[in-house]
Amino acid sequence: MSSGEQRGVSRRGLLGGAAAASVGVASVDVSNVTSTAPNSAHISLNPALSIERFGARPDASPEINLKAFLRCLAQCRQDGTPLLIPAERYELQSPHAPIDLTRIARNARRAIAIIGTGGPGSSVLSLKAGGLQFASLTDWFDPTFEGFSVIGNTNRALFEIGNSDFSDPVNMMRIRDVYVENSSAQQSATGVVLNYIAPGSYAIGLKSNVYSDGKTAFAGTALRCRQVEAMSFVGGAAGNAAVGVHIVDGFNFGLSFTGMTFENCAVAVQHVSDKSGGHVFQGCQFSNLRDWSIESFAANESAWIELIACNFTMAEPLVNPVRYHGVRIRDRRNIETPVVPKSGTAVNNATGRDVDIYIWGGNITEMEILGAWMPYGNADVRMVRLAPGRQISLRWKAMPSWKWHNGG
Repeated sequence: MSSGEQRGVSRRGLLGGAAAASVGVASVDVSNVTSTAPNSAHISLNPALSIERFGARPDASPEINLKAFLRCLAQCRQDGTPLLIPAERYELQSPHAPIDLTRIARNARRAIAIIGTGGPGSSVLSLKAGGLQFASLTDWFDPTFEGFSVIGNTNRALFEIGNSDFSDPVNMMRIRDVYVENSSAQQSATGVVLNYIAPGSYAIGLKSNVYSDGKTAFAGTALRCRQVEAMSFVGGAAGNAAVGVHIVDGFNFGLSFTGMTFENCAVAVQHVSDKSGGHVFQGCQFSNLRDWSIESFAANESAWIELIACNFTMAEPLVNPVRYHGVRIRDRRNIETPVVPKSGTAVNNATGRDVDIYIWGGNITEMEILGAWMPYGNADVRMVRLAPGRQISLRWKAMPSWKWHNGG
């Protein structure tokens, strides 16, 4: 048999006696070979604990299921064993107090994992009269939330992580395939709130919805970020709400949203902190929006809020024309050219884009950009690049013409 044929023999065939003989494999005498099995006393196996082991049942009362959840959690905290939510729907009374996930047995503030065995479509916690909040009295590390849904109807946050007073940072958090649905129609309702998340955390496939009829009624906030630092959001969605993602309070910086959907909102992205910025929305979907894709009341003057290679289904303007601080959109859509204003009157670039302004004709004496007036030498055509949020003024004796073009 050729070497090529030998290479084609399967591993299973080589392990069989007939196959071994056919390829000339030598027999090995193993009669004197001894082995020592590992001592099971030295093997540390921490199997996950199901909430059903502590009395949770799909047909049990919300109070009983809450007690079972907390008893299971208390056991898991002893050694870091993951807490499992089986593929069932469990009605759960809200504890109305933050829940500590950190381990007790070690000094390091490592958190346990909460994992749904059936995924977010099957492992469901149905909250009654309130929400769930996970926090700690000091720094905590590595909380993991994976594969389950939290549903409920509350005028507050349904799923909250971290202390609202920023007293402790959450480090290296991992969220994967978690769905949160708060069906409250109150404006104060929120799906997910993240408080003081230190750099290095991520959320993959996080979906948060509140309430929307898809037409005129929009309530609540799907995702609120409060001092969230250098966190990545990949896939998932934040929508069916008045506001998709609300970036507010503290120092939010370096938030990255990739491939996320913002749909059925009044406003997809709302930025309200003058200490925050440096965020990127890349390859995201913005659709079925009543008002704006983004509005920014304030932003850090040294950083942009960038939207890159996103898909927008709404017509211009995408940006709130009076609330556009720090917004920069990179696309090639056509933008509207404003009317040339009266001599000396400023026009703001509220498009969210770098705009190339082509100016010709008339009799212009001065131009103002960046707060400084400068002489204007009339030419056949002049092009001026105007950054997002900047303004331009022209002093003229005879009205000129201009054309605004998206500079990409």
